[in-house]
Amino acid sequence: MSEPTAVYSDYKLHYEIDGETQVPPEELPPPRRAEERRRMDFVLRLGRFGRGEKVLDLGCGAGWASRMLSEAGVRTFGLDLSRRGLRKAKGVAPEASFVFGDGYSLPFKEGSLDGAVLSEVLEHLVDPGGVLSEVHRVLRPGGRLVVSVPYREEIRWTLCVHCNRFTPINAHLHSFDEGKLSGMLSEAGFSVVSLKTFSSKILAVLSFPRLTSWAPYIVWRTVDRLFCRWLGREGFLAALARR
Repeated sequence: MSEPTAVYSDYKLHYEIDGETQVPPEELPPPRRAEERRRMDFVLRLGRFGRGEKVLDLGCGAGWASRMLSEAGVRTFGLDLSRRGLRKAKGVAPEASFVFGDGYSLPFKEGSLDGAVLSEVLEHLVDPGGVLSEVHRVLRPGGRLVVSVPYREEIRWTLCVHCNRFTPINAHLHSFDEGKLSGMLSEAGFSVVSLKTFSSKILAVLSFPRLTSWAPYIVWRTVDRLFCRWLGREGFLAALARR
């Protein structure tokens, strides 16, 4: 089995190809769309980004977070390695600005941004700490970073349809718990404000996010918090940190 560094020796090509498979939110199956909406609601509420603030959506993918941020009046900069993916994201979030770039070398000046969002990004990176250090550089003092990752994921490998080599499913290289994520953030220079698990896998199986998609966010969040606390099986871990 290949080492992660060998598998992703040409990671830019990997994600350029991957960008072709990005699906706009409206084209997702209803259960998946509802789950993604609730997950993104949770992540962005954690950051409390305000109107006029400059926020980076690093690894913006299909542009869902970029759209939600820009609709709230946030000056949003979506960044991704896939030019095709960025064109799709622009259609999803026309009010946001999009930049082709690499998280290991961000095209922003030191201290130029108020915040950043890394939603389901760190688990894909060979060197997550390197990207976190680069994000730390471009945030202003006191700037806020929100990170979300799969929680205590069991990494499984399969044959990649793109490169015909053994790679981890969903291209996830790392499994995170509170200690690992907190440690990486601290090593990159951030002060961790909070760590929260969310998105009950049990509720997902029961289609709870879809069945309550009409309800206010607080309804979903209250039930999700109780299930995570009593039964475990949390799907994701999110962190809020400051520069």
